[in-house]
Order: sequence, then structure tokens, then C-alpha cells
Amino acid sequence: MTKDQRDRSGIADRIRFFSYKGKRILLVDMTNSKPREVEDIARKVPDYVTAESRGSVLILTDFTGASFDQDALRTMQQSAVFDKPGRDPSATVLRRHKELLPARTAD
Repeated sequence: MTKDQRDRSGIADRIRFFSYKGKRILLVDMTNSKPREVEDIARKVPDYVTAESRGSVLILTDFTGASFDQDALRTMQQSAVFDKPGRDPSATVLRRHKELLPARTAD
């Protein structure tokens, strides 16, 4: 098995379903992922969502410590558009990284 195959086999460990209060939640764990890993994981999400009945899936994505580049952002955008028909509103966990996200200001 090549290094690339080993890296890709870990993707399945980063995407999994669990139940909470009668709802199926798809956890997409992108914590500490490099841009290439973010792309690989994002490409797999629609495979999980489209296999479920329409409107039955909540998606919880954790981006804590993840790194992004233009390709990773484009892939996530494409995956998000593709998986909309099968999901309920989603939630995202993203800790603010001062170089990436501005601090929220009070109105």
C-alpha cells in the first residue's frame, strides 16, 4: 500500500454518523487537516449524504486547526452545493485563528 493509499484510507475515520435526540448527524472531522486532506474529506461527504433520505441528515463539521488553500475552499464549496438536497441545516465548529478570521465586533 502506498503512502497516498494509507492517507486516503483514514478519510473514512473522519466521516461518521451518530444519533442524537432521534436525528442522524453526520460528523465531518477536519481537525488539524492540511489543505489536501480537507479536499479529500470534502469530496467524500456527498457520498454519505446522498445515500440518505432527503432532509434526514444534519451535518456537523469541525474545522478546528485545519488549513485551507484555494483548491480546498473550492472543493468544499462544490461539495456543499452537491449535498444540499439530502440534508437539514448544518453546523460548523471553527475556532478563530487570528490570521484567518477577524475578531467579531460588537454592534
